Amino acid sequence: NRTVNYEDPNMNISIPVFSIHGNHDDPSGFGRLSCIDLLASTGLLNYFGKCLNLEKVVVTPLMIIKGATKLALSGISHIHDARLIRLIQDGHVIFENATNETEWFNLLVLHQNRADRGRKKFIPEEVLPKFFDLLIWGHEHDCRIEPEQNLKTKFFVSQPGSTVATSLSDGESIPKHCGILKIHRNQFDMMAIKLQTVRPFVFGNLQMEDYEEDLNAPRTKLDGQINKLITGRIEEMIEKAKEQLSGHPKQPTLPLIRLRVQYSNEAYSFSTNAIHVQFFERVANPNDIVTLHRHTIKTKGDIKVDESAFSNAFDKERQNENFQVEDVVNRYFTTVEGAKKLDVLSTKCLAEVCRNILREDDDAAEKMVRYSVELGMNHLKEKIPEVDAIDEELLSFTSKIDDNYNKTLEMLDKSGNVRTVAAARDAFSATISDDESAGSSRSSRTSTSTRGQTTTTRGRGRAPRRGRGAAKSLEITTTKKQPTIQA
Repeated sequence: NRTVNYEDPNMNISIPVFSIHGNHDDPSGFGRLSCIDLLASTGLLNYFGKCLNLEKVVVTPLMIIKGATKLALSGISHIHDARLIRLIQDGHVIFENATNETEWFNLLVLHQNRADRGRKKFIPEEVLPKFFDLLIWGHEHDCRIEPEQNLKTKFFVSQPGSTVATSLSDGESIPKHCGILKIHRNQFDMMAIKLQTVRPFVFGNLQMEDYEEDLNAPRTKLDGQINKLITGRIEEMIEKAKEQLSGHPKQPTLPLIRLRVQYSNEAYSFSTNAIHVQFFERVANPNDIVTLHRHTIKTKGDIKVDESAFSNAFDKERQNENFQVEDVVNRYFTTVEGAKKLDVLSTKCLAEVCRNILREDDDAAEKMVRYSVELGMNHLKEKIPEVDAIDEELLSFTSKIDDNYNKTLEMLDKSGNVRTVAAARDAFSATISDDESAGSSRSSRTSTSTRGQTTTTRGRGRAPRRGRGAAKSLEITTTKKQPTIQA
């Protein structure tokens, strides 16, 4: 609607509601309609922050005046995080604001990932304009409603969180609140109100190795000691959950309990079914009270790069003007001796990983290593060598360079992470060669390489990677919006 509902003479609005949409009510289908559109069309609320052009986003504030207070309310409804962060970095998100910023209180409402969940999977606060006074951040479930100031941008961020626990995680166990925001001129105050009808929820962690002195019985009696330890901790959590009861008649009384048990010694593993049965009628989630997490102990090896062999490999590859990083990696591992030599991984596959990482495929290394180990294990299971012959059998496995490389390419190709298999094979057909034929092999390869002067079309779905610093700065235009809305 072009007008706010409280200015409609056919409606009697006591408290106007302004809303953006989140990730669960995205506009979709014919006409790009959201369920919020239905509520707005009936005049129940005022829908703002909707963006239909995902090539260029213009954020225009609603400018509301009440007494001496001037509020510029901006909103960004949910956009996929990777898309939004790319638009911001490319300068395709324009935030309009009042001509005189000091007279207006600038408030931004958005619904995006705030916690760091990986590159391009969240929105860093630092990429948002500094002229905002306060951000109301939706989507995140952790309740951090008290405004927190960002020291770089100087604005404050309030994260109300969810009103109910939607998963049994540590963040959901934080007490739930809603808030009343009071604004006067350029000053604001957030009054947090604790919700009274939320089901009690207690989350706990238990590290089994911290109780080694109590878990010292033989295996036949160890299960009893573990059961006693776990049930005792759950009893404590149930008692703690009673403190969250508000006495409200609509509040559920059976609590949610989640105990995460961590261990590294296999002797401390146990069946959780016996634990769950004991609390069947005392908690709301009797079937998943306890979750087991085994810690894998990672040992850091002392194998280091042979700097002399690496320098020699780099110097020899540098003689070719079209050399690439994977050529250096390949030459190093084919010439290095001793424990630094590859036993399971193929140098061809490793070079292909370098190529994929440069194309922003962050999971290429993990996929290749996991698949190569699987191939090696299958080879050993098929041959079943004696213990003393395992190293020799692995040497036989790694000698099948082309076969293992082709299988790895096919695996990556099925997941859409490489060019077509044929193109990758052509581009890497001459990687294993001696010093005499290395130059001629590389010169012949430039005709099919996708990174040389002569290029071919890749079979990937990704765009070419931009260099560092290629992203444009955030574009913020300053425009005076009239007329304003008198509240």
